[in-house]
Amino acid sequence: MAHSPLAAIFACVLLASCSAPSQPSPDSEPISSTSQAVEACPPANTVLGIDISAYQHPNGAAIDWGQVAASRRFVIIKASEGTGYTNSYYADDANQARAHGMIVGAYHFLLFNHDGAAQADKFLASVGGNIASGDLPAMLDVEDVNHSATPGQRVAIMQAWLDRVEQVTGRKPMIYSGSWYWGPYMGNPSGYAGVYPMVWAAYVNGCPKVPDGFPGLTMWQYLGDEGSTPGIPAACDQDMFYGSESELLALAQACKPHCEGSVIAGADCGKGDCAAYGSKCVDDNLGVRCAFYACPDQGTADVCLDDKILGHCDNGAISTGDCSAFGAYCSTAGNTPGHCASVFCVASATEVPKEHDTCLPDGKRVHCDANGGISAADCPADKICLQGPNGAVCGGKNPPQGWLDSVSCEGAIGWAQDADEKEKPISVRMSYGEGSGGAGAIGLVVTADLDRADLCKAIGSCKHGFEALLPLSLFDGSSHATHASGVDSQGGPDAELSSSPATMKCKAVIPAGIRRHVKNPDSYASWGFSDAFDRLPSTDIEINAVQAGPDAPDAPVLVKANDGSPEVWLIDGTSRRHVPDMQAFTAWRFSWGKVGSMASSKVAALSLGPDLPPRPVIVQAKSGAVYLIDVAIGQDPGSWPGAGSERGWSARKPISFAGSSDDSSCSVAADVGAHGSRGWLLLVLGAVVARRRTTPAAPHRSGNRRSGKRPRT
Repeated sequence: MAHSPLAAIFACVLLASCSAPSQPSPDSEPISSTSQAVEACPPANTVLGIDISAYQHPNGAAIDWGQVAASRRFVIIKASEGTGYTNSYYADDANQARAHGMIVGAYHFLLFNHDGAAQADKFLASVGGNIASGDLPAMLDVEDVNHSATPGQRVAIMQAWLDRVEQVTGRKPMIYSGSWYWGPYMGNPSGYAGVYPMVWAAYVNGCPKVPDGFPGLTMWQYLGDEGSTPGIPAACDQDMFYGSESELLALAQACKPHCEGSVIAGADCGKGDCAAYGSKCVDDNLGVRCAFYACPDQGTADVCLDDKILGHCDNGAISTGDCSAFGAYCSTAGNTPGHCASVFCVASATEVPKEHDTCLPDGKRVHCDANGGISAADCPADKICLQGPNGAVCGGKNPPQGWLDSVSCEGAIGWAQDADEKEKPISVRMSYGEGSGGAGAIGLVVTADLDRADLCKAIGSCKHGFEALLPLSLFDGSSHATHASGVDSQGGPDAELSSSPATMKCKAVIPAGIRRHVKNPDSYASWGFSDAFDRLPSTDIEINAVQAGPDAPDAPVLVKANDGSPEVWLIDGTSRRHVPDMQAFTAWRFSWGKVGSMASSKVAALSLGPDLPPRPVIVQAKSGAVYLIDVAIGQDPGSWPGAGSERGWSARKPISFAGSSDDSSCSVAADVGAHGSRGWLLLVLGAVVARRRTTPAAPHRSGNRRSGKRPRT
């Protein structure tokens, strides 16, 4: 390209457009007064090549490309100059060099008296319209000293050529120049080195010098057209590529990246096995690349590599983090994206996280979100974290205590107290059947507020006894567990009472009396009957053996006389029937809000029927008909199941109207487990069942007999 004066003389014989430079040559390397020079020494790996023009065919002599290829890996051939010159040897030289395995490039000598884009079109036409894959990018020779132009004009013409060629070829061209020219003639423009591959001419001993700030060279033309190359009739420029052969192939786009199974072939013609790194080879619209086995080929995703390592995928590439370093599992449970779930929120990486509170080993309460993330949820200063069956709660320092003293076919009795509030009655949660609160269990809540003299000294407070009905549906001759748990007064978890669970084993016996047809489901609902607590297992033979009576009323009608008398009456046709005590009022789930007032004269005018039984008993025939078992006229209801002292109650409590306007004092919730539905069948009888104040106080009982035992505390 740039020639020494002697070489220029010979070149001009062949090329009328060529003239010997009268300005400094690459031998002297001036930088400019405004730029400092730094050395750009070759790296450890380099590749040798040449560049040639028509000058290397003196008198039409041929080039022996076999010899050239034996000592040089690449050749850059002049294709054009300005807008009028095309090297007639270019096409044949390029084809011959390729045929002998050399990497080929083409260059254009830029003149500053022609339009840059027009010169680019000339170059493209000279090389056949484009640069083939496997060839080096087009190179622009920037060293014209024969045409006057300012540095700014020169840069503009150069940039127009570069833009046009890049637009057509899709590759950034290389720029050939040198310190002797880049500063004095081009003004040392910025924005080129590091953006375009730079080929630097510097015929010096040692390392070439480049302007300060250059990020590096692509090639160094280390010897001008005085270099001898076997196979070429005339001396030519000698080039050195700054890099390995694979890097030179990549610059030439000599190989098309592709997949061969798990093996990836790169643009540098090298190959590697993606599988060796736990990946697969992928070739799609994003290109050829190794994609990690656990990642989708495209898009982002979070995955678990094991129960500790969390990976973030980005178009097949993965970055990882260690969940265990933060006391967590890597979890995808519940078909969720990979995430870190705290070991305090899930027991293993496979457990599906759910939102709940839990207690840490140091006693602090934390909140676990639906992904297993953890956040503080401290308890108030006066409470502690307590682990319950449904998560942690903040409660008192002392759990409830008590005993399930006995369970018989007449009922369950016991006591319960919360030491955090010793005088306050607490609720007791009863569970019959399939475990404490288990699926299919039958439940109710009673209040432990019965006066028991045996508790006064033992636990420091007397009114903590409780009594509870048993569900008649379990009177089937089989053994069933009965659980009793105290409800913490401070909001803590329930605590199962001592001797719980106990076992009930009762046989169904239809009490003597009459059967009364409950005509329809609306009537059944109006009475508030419970399949779980009121329906006694029975056969059609047993039901038909009971004398038939009149149909049951459609709904209960309760009244009291307006003369202030204490009795509550159930209106049954033309009769009035006494509700004998609070136990019966509660067991029938009557509500104070539905007790009406009637003139005493009208009450007295009604015939007197038998007292209401202590609790409802219903049976169902195979046909589906439901019957209420009722006492017959003249029958003593005291023999009813669960009646009198055989239930374990010390005395029956008569109804008092003090505060009876407060319906909540005796309200009963409906049984939610009717007709065999599963789940926690909660029958809230506590507010009423357990309000049976006894006089005198009931001692501790065991079974159905009175006992002198002290309470177990």
